[in-house]
Amino acid sequence: MLGLTGVSHWYRIPRAISVLTLLERTALELVLDPSMTSTALRYLPQITRTLRNADNVEKLSREDVAQICRTEHAILVTVDFEYVPLLGGDSKSSWGVILLPSDETMQTERLHRLFRGKLVFRPAVDRMGIFEYVRLNRLLLDIRLTPPVITVHCDCRWLSLPG
Repeated sequence: MLGLTGVSHWYRIPRAISVLTLLERTALELVLDPSMTSTALRYLPQITRTLRNADNVEKLSREDVAQICRTEHAILVTVDFEYVPLLGGDSKSSWGVILLPSDETMQTERLHRLFRGKLVFRPAVDRMGIFEYVRLNRLLLDIRLTPPVITVHCDCRWLSLPG
């Protein structure tokens, strides 16, 4: 006879979270990269803004666009992978990048899934903790890949223990 005795704890698997819910709860504004076509704008929420109206938008470097996102705590929607290394260097502000595929048909499909709440993930930490963690750090959502990858860049402080 097989019996279970002495079970001291159990592990609860966190529920899946829609990436749309994550974006909404972090309250970070979405900004469309000036180099993107307006086709993608149709599939983004109406609150998304573009930098096309800014003066000298053609002269903005990647660092300038990233700085705008840093100061406004915004998530940049782009196809340009060159923004990704900029996430790791800055540790003082919360901002992010949503990296789209370069093919417009795939962009449409991925954005449609994202903003319909069909793109979900299962966090390894507490549900409420993940919202705050992302809100305070730097988010990379790479939806070029299947399955998409969420990476949060943070500034971790190492403590040295005595002895």
